[in-house]
Amino acid sequence: MKAITKLFLVLFAAITCFGCEKMENDNNKGQNTQEDFYYVRFEATSSYYYIYKVSLSLTGCESFTTIVEGKTYSEIIGPAHKGAVAKMKVTMVSGACDNTAIYVSKNNGPFALKKRGSENLSYTIDF
Repeated sequence: MKAITKLFLVLFAAITCFGCEKMENDNNKGQNTQEDFYYVRFEATSSYYYIYKVSLSLTGCESFTTIVEGKTYSEIIGPAHKGAVAKMKVTMVSGACDNTAIYVSKNNGPFALKKRGSENLSYTIDF
């Protein structure tokens, strides 16, 4: 009788444990639907000439123009969603801007360089 009771308890415990684990996995399948969010960092630098103004836009956020009158500029805008378009236009006092760049951060991760160029840049968030 003791052997049958022990066997019954072991089987009951095993079924209960494995059954619960399967149920938890099934319940968690649809919970990872949180949408990714992105922040965009715009940068402009010039070695010789002053940057006069920078115009920025990001889909879903307010567009704006900033008077810089300096040799460097950096701004972070967000949050945005996948598919958003980030645009940057740099106007120089004279000459050309040495370096402009767009960096993107996904879900508060590190910023990654996505586009580098001259005065006009555009990048569509696609990762």
